[in-house]
Amino acid sequence: MLELFPTGEFEIKKIDKYGIHFEYESSLICIPHSLIAFNSCTKCKHFDFNNKDANTCKAFPKGIPDEIFLGKNDHKKPYFGDNGIQFEPLEEKEVDEE
Repeated sequence: MLELFPTGEFEIKKIDKYGIHFEYESSLICIPHSLIAFNSCTKCKHFDFNNKDANTCKAFPKGIPDEIFLGKNDHKKPYFGDNGIQFEPLEEKEVDEE
């Protein structure tokens, strides 16, 4: 079985449009979203790429429901508790590329 994340200690440095960047044994590694995302959240303009501790967005600032984040619901229609905000495609210029 292929393991995408290493076992042991590693630190996520940032999450951006390219993927999740982390440091592991003095190497900087990026795993593309296409390999880890089961959903459209990381392709949405409302996703909070700066929150390294939880999967949040403008619609769900306290945490994206599992049904949406795990891809069972594409959130293109209203969902209970979404504050009237649904999926909108991400535009490259909107992503922080620091």
